[in-house]
Amino acid sequence: MTSRYKPEIVKFMSYKDGIVYDKDRVFTTEELFQITP
Repeated sequence: MTSRYKPEIVKFMSYKDGIVYDKDRVFTTEELFQITP
């Protein structure tokens, strides 16, 4: 399941933060909780 959404999360977080993250980047729970609709 993770393999399906992981690339999209990395792309989104890179866009949101203005940082190019590595495809293997592991985001913390705190980082992910900062995502709001």
